[in-house]
Amino acid sequence: MSELDVAKKIDTFRLKISSPDGDAFSGEVSAFFVRTTEGDMAVLPGHAPLIAVTVPCSARYVTHDNDGDPQEHVVKVTGGLLSVDNDNVALLASKRD
Repeated sequence: MSELDVAKKIDTFRLKISSPDGDAFSGEVSAFFVRTTEGDMAVLPGHAPLIAVTVPCSARYVTHDNDGDPQEHVVKVTGGLLSVDNDNVALLASKRD
């Protein structure tokens, strides 16, 4: 493996954001930020398992392009349920306009 390949290796986890209208996102991310009833939280690779209730917010997640550059995305959601387990993260919530 070259130095460039090592520099581009980014730890990720699987994120799925679902709503009654369908999936808003499903893919590999390196970070996910959301607001829960307990306050703002960040989910990173290797996060401890948890279940939390979310509140209306602009949830953010970070993907990476083919060059390894980060790309931040925003999804406005209503309250819902967040589940984190073994690098699989699921948010079940309605999207806001």
